Amino acid sequence: MINEQMILSAKTKAKVQTERERMLEAAIAIDFYNGRTSYHMQEVLRYVYPHTYQDIERHLATSDLTRSIINKLGSLFLAPPECEIFKGNDQMEKLNEQFKQMLADAEFHKKLIAADRFSELVRKVGIVPRWHSADNRVVLDIITPDICTVEVDPEDPTKAIAVYYQIGQDQDTWQNKPVNIFGKWTKDSYSRVEMNDDLKPIKTIPGSEIPNVYGAIPIVWFCTLIETNSFWVEHGYPVVMGNIDVNIQETDFRVGMSYQALALLAAKGLDPSKDIVIGATRIVHLPDETETAQQSNSMLEYITPNTDLKAIQEIINNNKVAIAKEAGLSSEAFSQDTANITSGYQLKLTERSILENNDLKKEIFRPEIVKLLKYMMTCQNTSTGTEKMAYPKDTEIYFNYMSKDIPTSPMEKTQNQANEKALGTKSTPDLIRENNPSLTQEDAIAEAQRIKAEETALSGGRGITLQDLEAE
Repeated sequence: MINEQMILSAKTKAKVQTERERMLEAAIAIDFYNGRTSYHMQEVLRYVYPHTYQDIERHLATSDLTRSIINKLGSLFLAPPECEIFKGNDQMEKLNEQFKQMLADAEFHKKLIAADRFSELVRKVGIVPRWHSADNRVVLDIITPDICTVEVDPEDPTKAIAVYYQIGQDQDTWQNKPVNIFGKWTKDSYSRVEMNDDLKPIKTIPGSEIPNVYGAIPIVWFCTLIETNSFWVEHGYPVVMGNIDVNIQETDFRVGMSYQALALLAAKGLDPSKDIVIGATRIVHLPDETETAQQSNSMLEYITPNTDLKAIQEIINNNKVAIAKEAGLSSEAFSQDTANITSGYQLKLTERSILENNDLKKEIFRPEIVKLLKYMMTCQNTSTGTEKMAYPKDTEIYFNYMSKDIPTSPMEKTQNQANEKALGTKSTPDLIRENNPSLTQEDAIAEAQRIKAEETALSGGRGITLQDLEAE
């Protein structure tokens, strides 16, 4: 008889299974990004070619398509952002130097790049600060969905009231340490707990629990999609699936290259038990028609396959471009083909979808980054004692993204500057400084006066015209 307890148990098992599948899918996606694809592709080949996979897997091809696409989508932090603190007291200059050193020691810029790219890959990742007692510095850990599970707020399932993430290595060959130890954050405390196979904490590691000094769970989340009714956004992995498809196609292409690219020697009516020695200086004797009837039609010749391998390769390349376009890249941005691009404006148009995506991420990521910087300062304040100056609680943070420069040709740059000069948006000294960033504005004004004086002197006081230059 089915009772309420049995139904609850079935629901729990289904929920655990769904959670494990979510974590496994994220782990596979991360493997594809990191180039660890051979094992997964061998499993795919066993499924696609159940009877012949052993012959085909020797020709296994693994493309880095996932990394190539994700790295282009995750381009928000190619240039380091500007980060400063200010409060207006006499120690602020020294505190700012300490602040920037903290960011450098934590490899803040590199962690932002990684978080941006992994958020494009698995849609949501976290960053949490912790103190490195041996190095005496703040460290930033990136929490990916494959090693993390959460308890959600029953009144707002997009928020977590407890976060568990795996600590240390996935496997420990050298030491007998369990790998089911997770860090646990709540708004009140941090602790290390042991998890069972159902992803439920079964005990807290003695002596690991400490009060939460941040006032909130100090994990900031970078998410490229908007959470609606769950903490982990519902999504698939089309880039990874496309990568698998391309790997199969390129594997088949390699098989074709091995078996169909070269001419094949075919024989008919010869004794199969005897080896045939061939070569430019060798003669192969074929049975003549006076021998047995079975051997009268003997034949030895090369058969040339007519498979159009070039066309197949073009199909595979077009498939890669199609996958990249579905992910949000233009064909030019993906292939980096700039042969037909003649201006920086045209180049910018090829990256329009990337730039629009970056603009959206800027707004979504900004409050999370500011929170992370505050958590880092709190981490240092509560871990260093008297070794470093404490950041005041009311310290304000300035954060600004820095855009990647779009290259322009010298002619295009000159035309743009001429237009700005004609419109009155920039003066000659402004343009001189633009071409010579090391000059001060006073130096640029002096240089503009020198140029104007020379022009006047060379033209007899009437100024040099375009006709004068053309005459030369």
